[in-house]
Amino acid sequence: MGRKITPDPLNRKLELPDSSKGSILKDMIDFAKMATDNGLIYGNFGNLSVKYSDEIYITRSGAMMGNLKKEDIIIFSGDIPEKSSSDSPIHYGIYQKIDYGAIMHMHGDFTIILSLMLKDIRPCDFVGDRFLGTIPIVEGEFGTTALTTAITSSIHNNAVIVKGHGSFTIGDDLRKAFVLSCALEASCKLLYYKHVYESSTSKKEV
Repeated sequence: MGRKITPDPLNRKLELPDSSKGSILKDMIDFAKMATDNGLIYGNFGNLSVKYSDEIYITRSGAMMGNLKKEDIIIFSGDIPEKSSSDSPIHYGIYQKIDYGAIMHMHGDFTIILSLMLKDIRPCDFVGDRFLGTIPIVEGEFGTTALTTAITSSIHNNAVIVKGHGSFTIGDDLRKAFVLSCALEASCKLLYYKHVYESSTSKKEV
């Protein structure tokens, strides 16, 4: 399957990524902080990763995402280390199936709320419709092979949501994955309030 090129919502010219280990670690620390500041994750929940060459850089299990340190990032190229994020098999499975460079797993409030209400997310706003399209919602027991398979089979475009758990977004780099995470949460927020408005209007008409 060919890789889908996601348009750049910020309309900026992308520079070639710096291949140095230090640059990758800095990007992971910066984007983990940005995700926390934007309310996409909190505490030690959520995770992110970068794939460069045959190595995967991923946050360790229990890392405080808003105050991530270099020692909180684990690098591997073979077996998944025990101290890495509990979602490492999902990240690894996505990288094995799709040629992308970064993954973010976020816990946006509105994304999770709508995952409990709908079967998929169909954005009503221009940005969400253009850059996300319909986002599938999958179910499964946390930590199982079945859930990993459901996620990797559904994220072939740019994102997938796990019911009651959160989203996985992918991109050529962390910036693109982050922008998509922000767009998804914003679209879910708009959809939620649209649902509330329509529900209140229909009750008044009865």
